[in-house]
Amino acid sequence: MRAEGTAGLARLARTSKCPEDARAWCTAVAAEGNWAAVLRVNDEAVALVESPHDRGDFHDAAALAARELGRPDFAARLETAWRVAPTLPRLLRWLLVDGPDPAAVAKRAETARAACPRGARTAPGAPRRARR
Repeated sequence: MRAEGTAGLARLARTSKCPEDARAWCTAVAAEGNWAAVLRVNDEAVALVESPHDRGDFHDAAALAARELGRPDFAARLETAWRVAPTLPRLLRWLLVDGPDPAAVAKRAETARAACPRGARTAPGAPRRARR
């Protein structure tokens, strides 16, 4: 199927639901330079794979395509990537999507803090703040 180009890679990814096959398909489509197609296939790849880590990678790629296309959902896509597979780089991309505007960063940071599981808000052994 790999010899059949992106169509063969798409069939393989859809059939196997294997992250490596989905990644090969998305990479081949990206090499063609069509950002609308990159967005579409990465959105589809999110639904094909189970691992949050892999899903986060496909959300990241879809967010990049959305930015390149000038889509208004770019920031929402960055947030989705962070929520699906939280990492510090994903959080920072989302927090700073509108630049270093302190009010926008503070608003997004509060949203992120509120979304964290209760025990994840403090480091182990750190004193807990009083509830507001």
